[in-house]
Amino acid sequence: MNNTPVIFSKLTSKKPGEIIKPQSLVESLKSKISHLISVNKLQEQQIKKLDATYHQVIDMAADTDHTNRTQNQYMAMISHEFKTPINAIIGFSDLLSETTLNDEQSEYVDRIVSGSESLLSIINNILNFSQLDYKALKMDAKPFHLVRELCDVIETLKISAMDKGLDLEFTIDPDCPTRVVGDSVSICQIITNLVQNSIKYSVSGIIKVTVDVVFLNTVNKYNLLFSISDTGKGISEENQKNIFEPYFQISKSKEQSIEGIGLGLAICKQLVTTMGGGISCKSKFGKGTTFNFNVFVEPTEDDDLLEPSGGDDAKIKIKIKPDLKILCVEDNYSNQNLIKTMLKKLGLTATFAIDGLEALEKLHSENYDIILMDVHMPNFDGLDTTRKIRSGEDGLINSNVYIIGVTAYSLVGSRDMCLWAGMNDYISKPFKINKLHEALVKAQSQIHI
Repeated sequence: MNNTPVIFSKLTSKKPGEIIKPQSLVESLKSKISHLISVNKLQEQQIKKLDATYHQVIDMAADTDHTNRTQNQYMAMISHEFKTPINAIIGFSDLLSETTLNDEQSEYVDRIVSGSESLLSIINNILNFSQLDYKALKMDAKPFHLVRELCDVIETLKISAMDKGLDLEFTIDPDCPTRVVGDSVSICQIITNLVQNSIKYSVSGIIKVTVDVVFLNTVNKYNLLFSISDTGKGISEENQKNIFEPYFQISKSKEQSIEGIGLGLAICKQLVTTMGGGISCKSKFGKGTTFNFNVFVEPTEDDDLLEPSGGDDAKIKIKIKPDLKILCVEDNYSNQNLIKTMLKKLGLTATFAIDGLEALEKLHSENYDIILMDVHMPNFDGLDTTRKIRSGEDGLINSNVYIIGVTAYSLVGSRDMCLWAGMNDYISKPFKINKLHEALVKAQSQIHI
């Protein structure tokens, strides 16, 4: 058996009768060794390049993640700055509408509410689009009263329709479930955007909103089928191709110009897709337009959802015990006054704290049943305050106090953010008295006082 190393064997191979000189053998060895060294250096260089590329990718991913977090924080701040004053406008307008007003005064209040809701819709579109831009848009599902939410949004939109002499009809399938789990904010946002578009397109005639339902036994879900149709000027086939693209606006030369910034329909498509549904547009120029979309929701038997009973006064159906001790942590004085007024109408009072630090001081000396906790505050925000309370800090009388998050944040994950911090429930600004009432009724049922 030949045990000669391979390399040496190749170097010493010769023809019969050929004599290998030692010098020639040394040169061959040097040549081979030099080649191996150069190959090894090349491999080392390639490894270094791959390692450098790897670290560049890691750094880019980190930069992207940081940019997304920064953008999310910035948009959360923008949401807070816009919605905090709107909360006072809508809230006080709602309270004013429940007082004794003459016809002229009632009309003025309706206009304030309608204008505020339109502004809120634009703000929501901008905020949603900021999330769509970096694929952060997600469904925020929770239990809600489907029929009431839909009726409320239609009633608000009727004011704008009446201003243009348009009729707005709403028909809902009698088999439609009362209580469901889904993203109520997104569903109402889609309806608002589509109906507002119909109002802008139409000069006269009627706008119809219908809701049908199909129960899917195999997945235990409801498929809600929405249709919004109008008798407006319609949309040409050419423009229908791009109707769901961001910033797309219809040409003035062929059709009526649409007011706005061209985000409404793009947001509708993204929201519908996020909820697992689809959206389509059918239109004939000069004959009107119909938008159809569907979303999926789940059934629920949540007893905390109050039954609608008709009329503003009837919204306050379940009484809350007047001896509830409530601490409201809110830095905005307009919203402090709003909450104080709403609580007074509900037969309740509250102690107020300007930020988390003052709230913690009060919790060291008083035992509260419920805390209404604003999230965005100077010095010590609502999330940090909640974590501090739940940590069982020395001196706190009740670290298990029921906490309701009250925030103007509307970005995806805001609700989860509050619950993860230790809050028991969450309501978003702007809110009306019935929303506050529902949250307090739910709290009352769970604190067993």
